[in-house]
Amino acid sequence: MNGKFNLTVRNKRVFHKNEDITDYIEEIGTWWKNVMLEGNLKFAKSYDFLIPSHNIKIMKSGCQSQETYLSDWLKVYDLIK
Repeated sequence: MNGKFNLTVRNKRVFHKNEDITDYIEEIGTWWKNVMLEGNLKFAKSYDFLIPSHNIKIMKSGCQSQETYLSDWLKVYDLIK
């Protein structure tokens, strides 16, 4: 995961050490897909609010207190889809 920790993909399943985190990866991918289906988000007075996945920093993932980016998790999601 971008040099922070290692993940393994086997048979469309994702593992961190011996823990199967496939459900976590699928939830991230599904959440982002739903955000993107909304298109540009609108806030006060209908101003656009664009969210690129490469700028979304994740401060903690499960037991890993390492900074990662949503775009990295989405790459893993694409591997299992």
